[in-house]
Amino acid sequence: MFPEDYTQWYLNLPVNLGPDGKPVVEVKEYQNPGPNWVVKWDAAEPVLDDDGLPKFKDGKPLVKVNEKGIHADEWNRVAKLFLAQKSKGPLFGDPFPPPGFEDRMIQMVYKGGGTPSQITVILQLVWADWKTKGFPYPTMKTPKEKLQRYVKDWIGLYCTGLVGGYVYDFMGKSYDKRGPNTAIPLFAEKSYCRSSISEITPRDVLVWKNGGHIAIIHRIAGKDPFRMAVCESSVDGGYTGVTSSAGNIYTVTAVKDTVFKVIRGLPSSGMDHDVYIADPWIVSKPNLSETITGATTAILGALKPK
Repeated sequence: MFPEDYTQWYLNLPVNLGPDGKPVVEVKEYQNPGPNWVVKWDAAEPVLDDDGLPKFKDGKPLVKVNEKGIHADEWNRVAKLFLAQKSKGPLFGDPFPPPGFEDRMIQMVYKGGGTPSQITVILQLVWADWKTKGFPYPTMKTPKEKLQRYVKDWIGLYCTGLVGGYVYDFMGKSYDKRGPNTAIPLFAEKSYCRSSISEITPRDVLVWKNGGHIAIIHRIAGKDPFRMAVCESSVDGGYTGVTSSAGNIYTVTAVKDTVFKVIRGLPSSGMDHDVYIADPWIVSKPNLSETITGATTAILGALKPK
């Protein structure tokens, strides 16, 4: 699966609900729990010293992610549902827990760092709980409407959520070394950075030099000037969350050592940006013309308009 396919999986996420069907929901909105920038999350908490007074750095108060607000309450509630379901086995005919799914991944879904398959598990758990205790959102009649409203209330995606999720799911990384919770600069370790345009390939990542953003290349869109079709999740100007590579064409305007100057594909703050472009694999890449697996075929089939 390539980055655009993965992006479309978020935007057209099928959720198996057994006898209640397989509604398709959209996970598009940007979400970030902070601490420097809070979007679709409870406000960050101040960091306090031993005397209970706010700490400051460079004249600004230090803050940390709030683990006590309504989002934290919700993921803790769902974590209990997860533990209870573990002893029951399959959920709506799907294996439970799914291979590779760990308890700690639950909170990442509510913090903007869930993979498509992880978000699917959460939505299945929520639906099963509703069937037992009663359904919220009374004005919404269909499973699709109810789950879409739940996604709007609780679930979004930040930049590393999309890129780290893809690298973890389809590029052979460990969850800790290259995943949704990995610090952005670690994706651009010096030995894996590109230093010329000729080295850039699909699935390379663009890492902002200031560590503030990350995106991933789906395909090379042109050579003169050098252009790249890019997938990302961002909220800035024309960017409103999960963004397909279709129409999001970056242009490289200069390169010096391992720093590339790029113009983004949609209107946003800043005229151009200094980024590292890096190979996130570390291990050798397979042939990019790889055969699509049965699982991927099933996913892509589910994405086709009904």
